[in-house]
Amino acid sequence: MYSKVAAHLSPSPESVSAVNAWLSANGIQGTTGGAHGDWVKASVPVSKANIILAAEFGEYYHKPTGSVSIRTMSYSLPVELFRHIDVVNPTTSFGVLPSGRSLFSSP
Repeated sequence: MYSKVAAHLSPSPESVSAVNAWLSANGIQGTTGGAHGDWVKASVPVSKANIILAAEFGEYYHKPTGSVSIRTMSYSLPVELFRHIDVVNPTTSFGVLPSGRSLFSSP
């Protein structure tokens, strides 16, 4: 059963190749993670994220907690990556835990 779930959650070799090629073409080194290699972590300066994601990241303040999050209201991916990437995070999410704590840590 586990192998069937893993096979379903694991990205295809084509997806891994497409995402890694895009990151590499933009001078970004990604690290694969997740139990099934189903996500990629990459750290980039905001200025580069703005360019490659056609975004406008900015600082957003949560007054009750004093936390600051770097987010954007929208972003874009190249059309050839649409079927390979489900979500880019953190981008547009401003979630708050039920206890009132922010999901994001202050810089």
